[in-house]
Amino acid sequence: MHFVRGQVVRRTDRDFPGWVEVQVRLADGTTAVLVDKEPVFFREQTLTADTTFPVDVEIPCDVRERSADRTALIELHSHIEDEHGNGVFRVAADDVLGAAS
Repeated sequence: MHFVRGQVVRRTDRDFPGWVEVQVRLADGTTAVLVDKEPVFFREQTLTADTTFPVDVEIPCDVRERSADRTALIELHSHIEDEHGNGVFRVAADDVLGAAS
């Protein structure tokens, strides 16, 4: 399994189950903004009322391709998408963790 690095930057809603904003750095220098339920990003309760942001997170993904320019095309698991409905992103290969593909 592969994971892409991201950062939880804030809570968007504290009501159960809690919604968070996660940012993923893209290969072109921009940032994908993902907003979803906290359990989508964390298996166990991780954030508390005292949490200081940002919090590093590893998001499950599939690697569709790796390029010679040290980038990877990834597809996020769990139907995670950005605000534009995109779930496939090109990121720096160094931001992808897991088995080589």
